[in-house]
Amino acid sequence: MSFVMERSVEVDTPIDETFAWMLEHDEWREPVVQSVTPLTEGPPRVGSRYENVAKAAGMTLRITNEITVLDPPHRLAWTQVGGKGPVRTVEGNYLLEDLGGGRTRVTLRNTIEPVGYGKLLTPILKVVSRRIADRLMPQLKEHIEAESV
Repeated sequence: MSFVMERSVEVDTPIDETFAWMLEHDEWREPVVQSVTPLTEGPPRVGSRYENVAKAAGMTLRITNEITVLDPPHRLAWTQVGGKGPVRTVEGNYLLEDLGGGRTRVTLRNTIEPVGYGKLLTPILKVVSRRIADRLMPQLKEHIEAESV
């Protein structure tokens, strides 16, 4: 009963710079993702875990994610391994595509599984997840382009 939410944005920065920036910055996801705390020491790698505090639909959630794929500069993938709420991210992805001319397409693709009472709210959760992505992706463009000037 999972569903996929996918949104893309094109940024005016080269793919290598875009990927590196995204690994180092979390603030562009505020106010939805309020904080990201590394639970694993060292630089990001497959197996690294992070606790995200997220606010959505009037709820504050503590979610633990684990990096499952780190393929610079094209893909960063994760899965939710802890936390409670109406949904679980089965697989989250940032997919980057070099468009040439110093431009990059960044796609957020999440496979989301409603859990518990969330199963009853699936149609609403689909809309909420898409609205969140519709807000986040332009924020990414704004933040990264402002910092690369």
